[in-house]
Amino acid sequence: MSFEFNGHEIKAITIKQPYASLIINGIQNVENRSWRKKIHKDACKNWLFVHASSKYASKKEIKKIDNIPDNFDYPSSCIIGMMHINCVGKVSDAVHKCSWAKGPNCWYIDAVIKFKTPIPTTGKLGQWDPDPSLHDQLTDQITDSMYSIIPLDNIEFVKKEDIYYAVQRGKYMTWESIIRSLIEKTDTFTYKLIQFLLSIDYNAYFWECDQVDMKKPFRFAIFNSKTLAERKQEDNAFKGVINCGNRLAIAFPSLSKDVHLVVPCYKSVADYTSLATFSRTAPIKQQVAFWKKVGQNIKEGDWVSTSGLGVAWLHVRIASRPKYYHDAFEKKKNGGRRKIEEYIENFNFPKDFVNIIIIGKNWKQKEQKDLITYYLELLPKDTKVVGMGKMLEDKVAEISLEFDLYKADWKRDGRFAKQKMFDKMIENRVDLITVFGKDDIKLTSDIQVLQVN
Repeated sequence: MSFEFNGHEIKAITIKQPYASLIINGIQNVENRSWRKKIHKDACKNWLFVHASSKYASKKEIKKIDNIPDNFDYPSSCIIGMMHINCVGKVSDAVHKCSWAKGPNCWYIDAVIKFKTPIPTTGKLGQWDPDPSLHDQLTDQITDSMYSIIPLDNIEFVKKEDIYYAVQRGKYMTWESIIRSLIEKTDTFTYKLIQFLLSIDYNAYFWECDQVDMKKPFRFAIFNSKTLAERKQEDNAFKGVINCGNRLAIAFPSLSKDVHLVVPCYKSVADYTSLATFSRTAPIKQQVAFWKKVGQNIKEGDWVSTSGLGVAWLHVRIASRPKYYHDAFEKKKNGGRRKIEEYIENFNFPKDFVNIIIIGKNWKQKEQKDLITYYLELLPKDTKVVGMGKMLEDKVAEISLEFDLYKADWKRDGRFAKQKMFDKMIENRVDLITVFGKDDIKLTSDIQVLQVN
């Protein structure tokens, strides 16, 4: 006689310890079997009782498990709870094999119920029907424990060649599913993302996503930044927009109207300098609200990232084109801006190097003035920089000097022209700050090289 609850048949399955308790306590999210389980369209039919076997895993098996909690009970020969199977897949088909997926068939668990009182009974092979004498006890335990369901999200962040992916039940999560997860009330993905960011062992970093394509995997990269780590929170950032009353996060367009910025509102308890400090110090309620606001503002084709070297207050940039990006993704190239960042950060300039600024024809625009400030922050503190007096605080004199770094055919040479330019810099003992026009870098005859003796 099978056991039914609210008209749904529920079978039992026997699992060795410590795996049974690890499952019921929400730690292990995959049950491995040699055979496949049928998944019903009616989700209520995918519940199973978890019976803890009288057998315990061998010492050899236990050694393969990291950090088995010692504060759990590991009862034997009893039904200790229930698990809900979301889907079944072969371990060989998974794009990422999570730590619990051993196969050959993986039963992915998305929720468990822990019984308040284990029910003693002997187990059997396969799926089996609990003895009729236990039906009343099982009904009582389900009724008492059903409001203590522990949801398991099965979400992991995995790294492949410096690119991170979100993986759920062995499959890449798409941008569409990520955005839906960020704005839904359950907050499951958001909590996982916050936990992941907390695990990044950098004092500060850039977070940069691939271009949004709703049907393709969500991908992002993390880049360490010592310069950003030295910045201090700007309490007057964005002309006071951050002082937004009871709200936890806001979104607004940039001055150029081509970028949407999402920022956390000022609360005295947190450090808002960067994503790293925000993740470590801000109230969890504000972090959830912040990421929800990010999700609400993302659309197809956007580029989503953080920088913070311009304004030292966390802001996620949601833009139609990549800006301030590193070279993690093939599609975006940003006129060599990151190339020069990396050059400045990685090259140990000798003290006798000449310091110059190369200014393009659009240097008078405000955007270009901001770029000069940006690049100055990247140079060593003791570097003497000279150039256009109107654009530098020390008002140095304007003196022109012809200096041909490398007149490249950019359509023909592409990125190799930049490399030749850098080689020429080293050959002529020059360290460099460049300011580009609207059309990105174009080292042609319109470039002026300015130097002070």
